[in-house]
Amino acid sequence: MNGHFINAICKATGASSLYEVAEIQSLWSGYGKILRIGLVDSKYKSVVVKHIQFGKTGSHPRGWDTLWKQGTYWHLSKRPEELAKMLDSPLKQHASHIDEKLDECSFKTIVHGDAKLANFCFTKSGTKSAAVDFQYVGGGCGMKDVAYF
Repeated sequence: MNGHFINAICKATGASSLYEVAEIQSLWSGYGKILRIGLVDSKYKSVVVKHIQFGKTGSHPRGWDTLWKQGTYWHLSKRPEELAKMLDSPLKQHASHIDEKLDECSFKTIVHGDAKLANFCFTKSGTKSAAVDFQYVGGGCGMKDVAYF
């Protein structure tokens, strides 16, 4: 962890220094880890930190270093098994039409592709945020990200 992040954690917690207690979880494709960090001279014994380590350009372990033509995995061409398992309902009957309309939207943007709460970090005050986990970034209807979030 670089000095900037060490200083930020110490400032936020009032610690004079910190140390790694344990790795809780490795993040998908080696892009970092979730750590328990021990704190010295703080009112808190430890904190949990999501430490993101960006790889070099062109270094993704599965070769996913470009934008997907169709961002997100929330479209029928990626989810045929789930559609087949759905009970017959008006939603299932209209799923293809809904998918086509979303793909044909007039105003496309770059979408995150997996915009769930677990992929966003927020400050305690809620005034700053950051997104992580960008393996499905690409073009598409921005409402897909909004709806999934």
